[in-house]
Formats: sequence, C-alpha cells, structure tokens
Amino acid sequence: MGGRLTISGFLAGAVMGVAVLSLLWWIIDRAAWRRVAGGVEKLPTGVAIGAVALLGGILFALALIWIQHPLQMVLRLWIVATVASTNPVLLLLPTAVLSGVVQEPAKLLAVLVARAQCRRREIPGREGRRLAGDPAADALLYGVPVGIGAGALEAAMTLSHALAMAPSAGALLPVFVERASALVFHGSLTGLVAYAWSAGRGWLVLVIAALTHGLLNYVVVLLSTWLGLGGVWLIEAVVAAVAVALMLLLRRAVARQPQPPETGRPTSR
Repeated sequence: MGGRLTISGFLAGAVMGVAVLSLLWWIIDRAAWRRVAGGVEKLPTGVAIGAVALLGGILFALALIWIQHPLQMVLRLWIVATVASTNPVLLLLPTAVLSGVVQEPAKLLAVLVARAQCRRREIPGREGRRLAGDPAADALLYGVPVGIGAGALEAAMTLSHALAMAPSAGALLPVFVERASALVFHGSLTGLVAYAWSAGRGWLVLVIAALTHGLLNYVVVLLSTWLGLGGVWLIEAVVAAVAVALMLLLRRAVARQPQPPETGRPTSR
C-alpha cells in the first residue's frame, strides 16, 4: 500500500467496504448476525459496527505508519546490501511476511478495544447475570468489521493510485477485483482470529493468521515477478480462492457455535 489518499480513492474504498461487509452479512449467517446483535450496547448495532470498522482502519493505518513502513525501509537497506550474494527469491520473503506479522496483531488490538467498549456485560434487566464469552459475537460484531475497516483503507490507498493514473476501465477491473478479494480476506481472517481469541485459542490462531497473510503476499509477489502482467488473472484467482476458503471456514465456525449460557448468580435485591 502506498501513495497519496485521494477523495475518489477514499470514496471507492468506503463503498467497496460497505458492499463486502453486506455480502459477508448475507453469506456467513444472517440468523447469527441477528442473534449476536444483542451483544452491542450504547449504540444501535449498525452504528456500532461502523464505529468498529473505523477503529480498525485507524489502528491499521497507525501500524503501517509507525511499524511496518519503518521496518520495510530497514529491510530494503538489507536487500541492497545482500542482493549480490543472496537468492532474489529469498530476499522477497521477509518483506512479504512482515505485512502479516504487523497487520494481524494490529487488527486484533482493534478487536479487543472495540469489544471492551461495546460488549454488553450483563443480561439486560438481570443485574449480576453475566454473559459468557460468545466467539460468534466477537467474530461477527468485532472481527469482521475491523478486518473490513483495515481492508477498506488499504483499498482506498490502492484505488487512489490507480484512479490517479486514469487508465482505461479494462485496466481498472483487475484492481477492483483484487481489492474485493482482499476485503473478503481481511474480514474473514480477522473474524477467525476474534473467534479463536474468544474461544481461548487466540495466540495460536494469531500466529497462523500472520503467517497465512504474509505467505499469501509472498506468493503474489513471486507470481507477479515470474508471470508479469500476463498472469494477473491467475494471481487474482489465487487471492480469491484463499479469501473464499477463509470466509467459508468462518461461516462454518459461526454456524456451529451454540447460544452462550449465562454465568454467575443474580444479585439479591
């Protein structure tokens, strides 16, 4: 991601984010979305999800500016210093994997902050009756919106650059397809991390998510290097296949999650 953010790129990224979030709402499990909507307090569910997505985009941007970009500059210096003696294929690996290592923890942080601020802690009208952890709610109300917010910001930057170059509509099509796949990827992967974190397997899944993200970037970079522009649709197919696989995995996990029980005892009145 790079370049200057433009109004047209920002609007395009925002529209794509809303569209993909609506698609995930429809595909994953509409009944589950309606059930977990009770886990948000203080704001209407739709407003809360929008605020969570915005938080995801903000923390994602800060992680890029403060952590990923400075580390990438260091890696570029290392590449320049070792390019004569190191296999070029291996030189690409650290930079590609870095994105997953930085971005996935940043998105999880946004999930945890949003959950702490929004999640209802007690059964309404039954003080002292606390809600047990609900992985499906954490995945759908916090994980997916945070991932969409991060992906929408990334899309806005990419589209700003693409639209500023004013290419033909045919040249823009692969960019929009790639960004749509990336949005599904971000939303689904962060949803899975949030689900696993709530279910007590968060650290392991976070590591797997970071490596999945980084290795997918690595595969894309390698294919782009080897195939050039002629392989653009093959690359798009690879990204889309991974994104759809993650989306179906999240859908299956949410569908299998039962209604969480109440915990604790009612307080005396």
